[in-house]
Amino acid sequence: MRPGTVRKATPRASKLLFGTATGKPDYHLWGRLKSIARRAGLDPATVWMHKLRATTATTWLRSKELGGKGWDIGFVRQQLGHDDYKSIEAYIAIVRNEELALH
Repeated sequence: MRPGTVRKATPRASKLLFGTATGKPDYHLWGRLKSIARRAGLDPATVWMHKLRATTATTWLRSKELGGKGWDIGFVRQQLGHDDYKSIEAYIAIVRNEELALH
């Protein structure tokens, strides 16, 4: 794409982050994740996509002082597609505990 060129937003087939062009889940990604877990010596049954999502959310909420992004709770909630804060309380609690331990 040339500098100054504007990209048009194309509608997504679904809300899935790792979905196929038709909006269905991409199970190939799931298989790759399990394969990476095996190579790392982890039990593939304990590795889930949601753990990646939770880690990302926690990193977004974590302060820059602790190596995170320091993003606003409302913005993170919106990015995760949650309607209320109750859905991200666990991530907020983790970050608060880390900050308490630091100070």
